Amino acid sequence: MNFKARFFRFALQTLLLPAGLCIAFSSQAKDPAYVVRLGSPTMNDTVHHWMKLFKEGVEKRTEGEMRIDLFPASQLGPIQRQIEAVQFGAQEMYTIPPEFLAGIDKRFMVVSAPLMFEDLEHGFRTVQDPEFSKFMFELGANKGIIGISMFCADPTSYTFTEPLQTYKDAEGRKVRIFASDMERETIHRLGATGVPMSLGEVLPALQQGVIDGARTTVSIFNAFKFYGSAKYLLKTEESMVCPLQFVSRRWFESLPQDLQKILLEEAKAADIATHQFALGFLADNYKSWVDNGGVIVELNPEQREEMRAKLEDVGKTVADKDPATAKAYSQLRAIADRTRQ
Repeated sequence: MNFKARFFRFALQTLLLPAGLCIAFSSQAKDPAYVVRLGSPTMNDTVHHWMKLFKEGVEKRTEGEMRIDLFPASQLGPIQRQIEAVQFGAQEMYTIPPEFLAGIDKRFMVVSAPLMFEDLEHGFRTVQDPEFSKFMFELGANKGIIGISMFCADPTSYTFTEPLQTYKDAEGRKVRIFASDMERETIHRLGATGVPMSLGEVLPALQQGVIDGARTTVSIFNAFKFYGSAKYLLKTEESMVCPLQFVSRRWFESLPQDLQKILLEEAKAADIATHQFALGFLADNYKSWVDNGGVIVELNPEQREEMRAKLEDVGKTVADKDPATAKAYSQLRAIADRTRQ
C-alpha cells in the first residue's frame, strides 16, 4: 500500500472514531423505564420548590430508572383537565390544594376551613399526623387518585385594586376564590362576592375591572406580579393552603413495590424540607411585595378577633350540609385540636 493510500485509510479511521464512540456510549446509556409527568398550576413558589426536591430525590435513588418531568404553571392544561388526566391514568401525578378536588369528594374541602390551623407550623404538624394523612390520602381512591404527601405552603391573603384599611372594606367587592363551598361561605361572611376563577384568568380580570380583588397567597401574588395591578394586600392568614400531592392509582399500583416505596419516602422528605423553606419564604415574600411597590394592610388585634368571630363556624356550617362531610370535618378538626400547642 503506497503512502497516499495509507494516509487516506488513517484519515478515514480517525474521522469515524468519534462516531463509533458516540454509538458505543449511546448503546450504554440507560433510558428511563418510567417517566412521571408532575404538574401544578403555579410556579416559582413553595409548591414548585417541593416539585424540584422530589424530582432530585427520586431520580437520584432510582439511578436513571425513573425520570420526573416537571410541568408548573398549568403547562399540561387547566386544573380540571389535569385532575381528570390523573384519574384516568393519562398523567401520573399532580399537586394542588385539595379543595379543587371537591368535585370528586366534598370532604376534600374541609382542610381549607378558616381557623382549622393557627399557622404554618400547626398546619404542618396536623397534615403530617398519620391519622390525618391516611384519611386525606384515601379520599379519592375509589375515583382513581391516591395522595402521597401533604404540607402547608402559605396562609391566605387578599389583594385589591383599590385601597382599604381593614377587612370590613372588602364588603361589596368582587373577589376571586377557589371554586369550593368553603371559600364561598368565607367570602360571604366578609360581605364580599366570591367569583370562582382559574389562576391564569385572575390578573387580566383585575386589570379589566371584572373583579376587585383575589384571595390566595402572597407567594402566588408575587410570582404572578399582582403588585402591578392590585397592590393592596390585606394580610389575614385565616386559612392555610396545604397542597396535596397525588398520583394516578392505576399507574402507582402498577409500579414495582421498591419504586412505590421510593416515591413515598421522597415525597415525605420533600415535605419536611419544603416546610423549612416555606417559613423563610413567607417572610421573604411579604418583603418582596413591599419592595415591588405593594402595600400591606395589617389587622390590629381587635380587628383580627372580630374577623375570627365572623369566620369561626364557617367550617361546621358548610360541612353540616352533607353528613359525610360533617363527619370528616369533626374528625379532622379533632386531630387539628390535638396538634395545637
